[in-house]
Amino acid sequence: MTPFSLKLILTFLVGGSWVVMSTVVTEQAGTKVGGVVAGLPSSSLIAFFFIGWTQSTKAAAQATTLGPLSMGVVALFNVVYALLYPRGFGLALAGSLGTWLLLSLGLLATNIRSYGLSVLGLLLVVLATYYVLEHRLHIPSQGQQPMRYTPVQLVFRGLLGGTIIAGAVLAAKVGGPVVGGIMATFPNVMLSTLILNHLNHGRAFASA
Repeated sequence: MTPFSLKLILTFLVGGSWVVMSTVVTEQAGTKVGGVVAGLPSSSLIAFFFIGWTQSTKAAAQATTLGPLSMGVVALFNVVYALLYPRGFGLALAGSLGTWLLLSLGLLATNIRSYGLSVLGLLLVVLATYYVLEHRLHIPSQGQQPMRYTPVQLVFRGLLGGTIIAGAVLAAKVGGPVVGGIMATFPNVMLSTLILNHLNHGRAFASA
């Protein structure tokens, strides 16, 4: 087994553990706290760290250039999900993922290499999405949803999140740091949280 393979396995284990923790927090603390935890760029931080560890600090720095703007795309992912969820979970999930994919491909095509411009784009997008979610859609918050966890449930959560984070590190190795940077901001924690909370607690809780 190569050193890179070992590091990729460690990436998978660390990332998967974080996804398990964040989804449990969402259920135990309610949707407001859970939404904050799921929205933290923690998985991106893990991915950037391991990109730097498996390649170089220069590669990690290049990967972060589009990071802020890519996180803005994740904000739009949430808006699309919230807009479509009354029409069904499958449509909302497909629409939000499709939006993320198209906009991420668009970011690659624009060839933006300015970190300042990327941060400015993030701020504008976050302000717009916050306005839509908080003041236009008026989605009510949900309280705690305590539940008993089985080993199978926790392992599934870890596999889902760990695979996506490790995939970002692998994408940086194969496709270059810019591609890896965009993959690092894939909404894996948010996606995992939406899927798992929808399955366990229904559409209203997941959307909140």
